[in-house]
Formats: sequence, structure tokens, C-alpha cells
Amino acid sequence: MRKRIVWASIAVAAAAVLLLLAQREVKPETYQNNDKTPDVSGASRMRAPVVKTVRDDGVIPSGLAAAYAPGVVVITNGVLEPDPRHNFDPRPGMEDYEGWERYRKEMRETAKHGEKGKATFHVVDTDGNSVAGADISARFFGDSGARGQTDADGLFTVEGRTLNGASLSYTVNKQGFYQTRATYQLGKRGYRCLENGRWIPWNPTLRVTLKAIRKPIPMHMKRAKIILPAKDMDFEYDFLAGDLVEPYGKGKTADIALRFRFDRPRSPDFADFRQELEVKAVREGDGFLLKKKDEWSELASVAEAPLSGYIPSINPYYDRTATEIFRQFDVTANDYVIFRSRTTSAPDGSTVSNYGKIYGNIAYGILENDAKEGVVMFRYYYNPTPNDRSLEFDGKNNLLEPGSSDLSWPK
Repeated sequence: MRKRIVWASIAVAAAAVLLLLAQREVKPETYQNNDKTPDVSGASRMRAPVVKTVRDDGVIPSGLAAAYAPGVVVITNGVLEPDPRHNFDPRPGMEDYEGWERYRKEMRETAKHGEKGKATFHVVDTDGNSVAGADISARFFGDSGARGQTDADGLFTVEGRTLNGASLSYTVNKQGFYQTRATYQLGKRGYRCLENGRWIPWNPTLRVTLKAIRKPIPMHMKRAKIILPAKDMDFEYDFLAGDLVEPYGKGKTADIALRFRFDRPRSPDFADFRQELEVKAVREGDGFLLKKKDEWSELASVAEAPLSGYIPSINPYYDRTATEIFRQFDVTANDYVIFRSRTTSAPDGSTVSNYGKIYGNIAYGILENDAKEGVVMFRYYYNPTPNDRSLEFDGKNNLLEPGSSDLSWPK
């Protein structure tokens, strides 16, 4: 009897073990990759995984949940930082240089047949809300591209191949918004960007911003070329008149003051010199804000000038020898300056100001190798309505030069 009990206990234990093993073999439903080329190389372990995540209930996320699932790389307005791809050091003799050379060979082989690419666009407004019904035109380099509209979640997916290139260009439009266009670089020197014939990260989410058209207005716009009659003197400039203030020009009211300094070259080839420009506020409360353009948008600036944060001057400078640059600061083509001018006090104690922007680089220097005169060049937009902070030029009503339009990109 005792032996029967022992054997029965052993049988029950064995059955329990078999049941546990059977349960471990049952797996939840997983996402099936339709691409026949599996992503199993060593580079997958070096970069952020780009996969569809299965929830605890076994459901594959879709829509926005899939676009922002854990492991999906999100690129905002064409800029990928930090880069999750495996980083090589492409300099000879450095660690991993041999890996870089092997990867270059792999790229050359893949390029013969074209590289697969896939991306999901998520179009949002400046508040982060999804924009449905936006028209998208997207094109992998060398491919015919795809056109379509964003769905209710603001999403649109494009898939194709690149031929002899490494980029995905796109344009997004919707009525009531400024156009957005940019290029996402699929390839980047020093990084592993291809794997098994596919661009990685595979199917990133490209978060694209559309800026709403708010209040486009007529403005005074001018591509100014200002001759400063002497060095080390303040010369005031009138944005409304588009000229220096009297007695040096036809201007009546100063918006800014300009002062130019230049040291004669210390060598006959003009490769050794110092120069500096001061762009200065004229009144207390006036000032400047230096900002980077949103190059991806038709409206590269903010739509409205801020109320605070202004500084009294901006000072580009350049100091160099024939072989070395000691100091350099420029307002470049990728920059813009918001200005506030003509600030006065109203009878009720409030202040009244005018606003505008200087777009792109501020160029300056001596005039025709004559160290006595300087020249300053920039493009500006001036809102003539006091306390109206709109910076949206309507592109066609130039109050300074009626009939002229502004077709430049960005605006």
C-alpha cells in the first residue's frame, strides 16, 4: 500500500512539471515583420531597437501608439539628435576603423540594387496637436516618391528605395498653415546607416510641425545697403524711411544706431585685420533678440515678437591674421534678429513700441578698401503699427517699395 502511495505522488509531481513546461511553450502573439530580411546583425544590439511593441494583452499598437512605441526613433523636423546608430571612427588607425571599411564595402554592394527605406510622418501644429488632412509629398532619393494625406491621427507612412543617394525629402501643406519642407538625411558619415539592405533606424517617426497662418500684414521691407561715412561714430538709421537719419540721409526718427570699427590690414593682402560692428538700441526699452531660423518652415521666425528678453546691442566682430582667427562672431544666414524700437511712455504709464525683424546675415566691412568708410547690409521687415507684435509679412504689400513682393524662402 505504501509503495502505491509513493508511486502515485511521483506521478502527480511529474504531471505538474509537464504542465509548467507546456505553459512556458505558449507565447503571446508577436508582430510579424513582413520584410523577408531579418534584423539580426550585431548592429541591432548597438542601436536603439526600432520594433513594434506588443502590449501585455497581446495587441499590437496602432496609430499614435505605434508611432511613439518604446524603441521607435522620433526625428523632429528632420533633425536626429542624438543619433542612435552605431558610431564608427572613420580615421585610419583609430579604433573600429576596420569596421567602418567593412561597412563602406557593404554600402557599395547594397547601392547596386537600391536601399529600402520606410518612415511614418506625424504632422502636428505648434501646440503639438495632430493635423489631419495635410497633403504630403515625400521622396526617397532616386525614387518616384509618394503623395497622400495624413489620417485622423496626423499620420502618413511612406516606403520606397533610394538609388545613389541617402535622403528623404518631404513637403507638407494644408490650407491655413505655412508650408513645411525639409530633407531627412538617411546616411551620415561615421555611422552605421544601412543594415541588410535597409536604412536604419527602420521606420522612424518623422514629427513634422506646421505653423498656423495667424496675422499676415503689410510691412516695410528693404534689402538695405547702408554707407557709414566714418569709423568709430554712431550713425542712426530710420526703418520707415529706409535711410540714415539727417544730416546723413532722409530719415527723421532713429530705430537703431550703427557703429563700425576697422583696423588697417597689417599685411598687403588684407589677410590680417580687425573689424567690428555695433548694432545698438537708441532708447531705453528698445533692444534685440538673436534667434535661429526654423529653416523647415515657410515662416522661419516666430509669428509674434516676445514682450521681454531684449538686449541693448548686438556686436559682430572678426579678428584674424593670415594663418589664424582669434575672434569671430557673425549673424549668419541661418539667424534672424527681432528688434523693438521707438519705445515711449504713454500718458497712462504704459509703453508704446514698434517691432520687426532683421532676416539672415548682417554683412559689414570697409567700402572698396577705403578704411575711412564702412558698409552694412541686411534685410529687414518693420511693422509700422505701434504695439502690434506680428512678424508675419504678407509677402506682397511692401509699404516701403509698393509693388514689390517677397518670394524668398523662408519668409
